[in-house]
Amino acid sequence: MKVGIISKEAHAKSHAAALEEAGFLPVMLGSNPSEIPTTIPLVVCRTLSCAHGGMDTALAWSRAGNGRLIVENGVKVMLKKALRHRSEVEGARNPGTGFNADPVSGDLSENAHLSVVSYEDLLEAAQVLADGRPDDTYEVLVEVLRRMYPDEEVSLLRSVVASVRAPAPLPLPKVEQTVEVEPAPLLLPELAPAPAPEVEAAPMPLPSPSPSTTKKPYPKRFAGSVAESAVDARMEKAWEVRDALLDGQAAAIGKWASKGAVGRVPHGDILRKFDRNPVGFSGLILLCAEKPLALRDIQRAYTQVFDKSLFARMVEIAAWWLGMELSVATNAIRRPKKPVTSEPVTSEPVTSEPNEEPSVPPTATTPEATPVSENALVVIKALSASLDALLAKVADMDKRVGDLTSRLDNMAQAPVVTVNSNTGSTGDALAALAAKGLEVVVRPSSR
Repeated sequence: MKVGIISKEAHAKSHAAALEEAGFLPVMLGSNPSEIPTTIPLVVCRTLSCAHGGMDTALAWSRAGNGRLIVENGVKVMLKKALRHRSEVEGARNPGTGFNADPVSGDLSENAHLSVVSYEDLLEAAQVLADGRPDDTYEVLVEVLRRMYPDEEVSLLRSVVASVRAPAPLPLPKVEQTVEVEPAPLLLPELAPAPAPEVEAAPMPLPSPSPSTTKKPYPKRFAGSVAESAVDARMEKAWEVRDALLDGQAAAIGKWASKGAVGRVPHGDILRKFDRNPVGFSGLILLCAEKPLALRDIQRAYTQVFDKSLFARMVEIAAWWLGMELSVATNAIRRPKKPVTSEPVTSEPVTSEPNEEPSVPPTATTPEATPVSENALVVIKALSASLDALLAKVADMDKRVGDLTSRLDNMAQAPVVTVNSNTGSTGDALAALAAKGLEVVVRPSSR
């Protein structure tokens, strides 16, 4: 017997092999055949591997009564239906067409089992059952149809019955409504209240107000640096981050800043959120610190985190917004200074006359004289001798300058003597005149 297979050939190899092993002659019709040969009495249609046109062709071929159509994707069920159809054709079982059971009476005998039916046959059977059993429910019709067609899937039978009779809606869960009744008040005899002991109530601490609601007017000296609205927004960011921190995290940041920001930066991912918010960074450090911080501490912390300097005005703005005061600037790493000890100077007792008041010894202490080494004394003596020699030379120079100045004054007051060059013994005359302090002018003789 020829069996036509409507499916892609690659997806139906196992189907063709099973049919060929069972004695059938499989014929591959493809996934979208336009017609089915008249020599094929049985067609298997795989809906998962065929086109819509191929399915339409198979349904039209079945309605025309050209043969039996099996709509199945699996190999085992498909082969079982094909064998059942072949046995019916060969006369091995009672070959019945239509319904072998009375759908009205529900007689489900051995002859009521139909082997291979089409979807249209199932739909017609369900319609006959629904018309003959108007009082039966959806579940009863499905059970009757399942006994009539035991080889068909229950899900297919349910869909067929649902098309002719809708299933009953599911019942809603019952909700017990409970009414709460207030119990009646317990009536007790009136008793005189016992006098309460007088206890001095401790004063309740007032809650710390929010800095944003109790701050003073914005100082004018800050207006040129950051606007007041910007300061509020940046400090609110600092408050949000501080509220999100655990107590241990805040303590670690405050302790690190109070020690001069030395060592590894704690929780650097949190502090780096204030990269462009120096005011908020200063506010967060002040909120995390357990004791007052100096300006230098916060600046050093900012430099350790962002590797850039922080203006002092930003720290002052954050401290003003929080109502805090910065401590006096100290050494950033908090190293204690070496103490200076001084020994008191003992003074001799002073005797006072009868009419004079006794003098009070001074309380101020004088530092001890530092001893000088011998080499230092030699150097000091040498420097002193050199200084004396230099002073002597300076005095000699002053004396010589004074003599020269006096000579120049005398020469300026002396008369001028003119000597002709033809005078005999001119050199002697000039020397004599110069010895007397006279200015000599030599002129050539005119002949």
